[in-house]
Amino acid sequence: MNTGSNRSRPIAAALLIVAAGSILLFDVWLRSHAFAPAIHERPAADRPPTIDRSIEPLDCDEALYAYMGKRMAHGAVLYRDLSENKPPLGYWIYEAAVAIGGYNESAIRALPIPLVLMTIVLVGFIARRIAGSIAAIVAAFLYALMSTDPVIFGDTANLEHASNLFAVASLAAFLAYLHYEKPRLLYACGAAVALSTLVRQVGAIHGIVYFLSLLILKQTNHNISYIKHQLSVQSRLAAGFALPIAIAVLILAAQGAARPAYDDIFRYGSALATDAPIDPGQPSVWIRWLTGNAAPDGSLAPPFGKTNYVVWWGKGLWPLWLIAPFAIARLAFKPKNATPLDGSNREDPAAIEADRRRAFARRVVALFTVASFVQVIAPGLYWQHYYLALVPGTTIAVAALAADSFGALFSAIGKRRYIAVAAQGASAAVVTVAILQACHIQHDEYLMNNPENLTIKHKGGRQWVELRGLAIDLAAAAKPLNESTLYVWGWQSPLLFYGDFTSPARDCFANALIKSGSNRDSLNRLRPAARRLVDDRLRRIVVDLDAHPPLLVFVAYPPFPELRDRLDRGYSPVETTPEGLGLWVRKDRRQEFKKSLRETRANHKGVRS
Repeated sequence: MNTGSNRSRPIAAALLIVAAGSILLFDVWLRSHAFAPAIHERPAADRPPTIDRSIEPLDCDEALYAYMGKRMAHGAVLYRDLSENKPPLGYWIYEAAVAIGGYNESAIRALPIPLVLMTIVLVGFIARRIAGSIAAIVAAFLYALMSTDPVIFGDTANLEHASNLFAVASLAAFLAYLHYEKPRLLYACGAAVALSTLVRQVGAIHGIVYFLSLLILKQTNHNISYIKHQLSVQSRLAAGFALPIAIAVLILAAQGAARPAYDDIFRYGSALATDAPIDPGQPSVWIRWLTGNAAPDGSLAPPFGKTNYVVWWGKGLWPLWLIAPFAIARLAFKPKNATPLDGSNREDPAAIEADRRRAFARRVVALFTVASFVQVIAPGLYWQHYYLALVPGTTIAVAALAADSFGALFSAIGKRRYIAVAAQGASAAVVTVAILQACHIQHDEYLMNNPENLTIKHKGGRQWVELRGLAIDLAAAAKPLNESTLYVWGWQSPLLFYGDFTSPARDCFANALIKSGSNRDSLNRLRPAARRLVDDRLRRIVVDLDAHPPLLVFVAYPPFPELRDRLDRGYSPVETTPEGLGLWVRKDRRQEFKKSLRETRANHKGVRS
């Protein structure tokens, strides 16, 4: 009996709990930088005008989802009254955040924190399962670091945080099944995949990973045939997946939104992924998976001018991204006789079986990470925040590489295998330097920038700073008129959020596909099915605007013909370009609105200096 080992286990467990708690507190502190006073204030001359420098302005996705959350909390029905192309769970999460925390920046900024904290715990659990306690601590720390990277919009409330939580929960449940072989864990795994899918359609890709893994998993119960065993385990996985999907469908059906949900998610969502035109100057499709999107001229819609819009998604914590492929490969192909940090006896039959299961679990994690990359490229849109899907697998793989390297190094030193000492020492040094350099980058590029400058420097987000100020001016100018309606033909949803405006249109965000309506030639180049979808939405917008003419219309894309006709007949330009881009006001309120806007700006002058 190894009494010394038994006595040390409670101490090790306590240390692990303390480390985990410290990392969770660290993550809350780190993420709060985006909505708390900056740690380091730059000189005033280096900062652009703003309303509140202590909170990073919401980007277009965050503002749109918050606006939808407020509308749903006040009785609007998703898909029936508000059209969007993703599944419902992410929007319901936003609705809950607004209902609990209020319709404000701080509530949206705090929304990811519980999601990320739970993901950190699960990432640590998985890393411990496949590579030991040291790997668990490293993985948890790295996830806190990488999931906050502003370059991939990690510090904001993107839906990838929710989809990552459920995806990692599915992986944790599957690895637990590999260890305990309890059927209920497959139900949990399938349900977690379904929840991830209910946030983003591509979440279903992880279900393929578990389906294939079960097909090749070595059977331990030889009393039943392989086919019967597969029917048993696969049916449990499928049943777990089906239940949350069925509940969501029933909720939508009860709200009378099942058919519009189908149209938005499956018909329009699929067309957006396959038919959305690529903007001029974008990289070739063969390298776009690596570069992401680009705007070489750096131009934005008026009045925002030029910006460093192109920020490569890998520019942030690049040392960790650089070693990630090697770490993933080591997960998949690590030799079975490599010595782990737990120091267990590899000649014991039980230890050999545990080793086999651990090796299989590592390969499942590697396949999970590859599937996460498929999730990035499947929509074909390549926005920076899509790469957040790679963060869980990457952090686990890098943490396992660190634990493997140091474990093998210590073993080689003890056995005086000097070639192995050199090889494993080099591996340990590389992963250590990568982690330290990533910490240095996060310190300089995240903590040492005030929240407002984060969005300008790393996201090309000067437009969101300007939109915040513009929306507040417009709301103040509209208040004496007892008007609060605004339609945006573009992506400027922060106008709706910060101005507390209501859009009369069910389609309140002009994404990459519907903006094809701006140009008849672009529209005609679409497949007939996609063109019909766009035409239907353009007609729907016109019907909504005719039924409830908004006080203001903000035009960021060239207006489609029917919209241009209504602007010419019923609206007057306030601040527009010769092409008609910019702000329009309804003609019957033109004079009083312009007067109110002048007074508002005179009163606000100096506030943003």
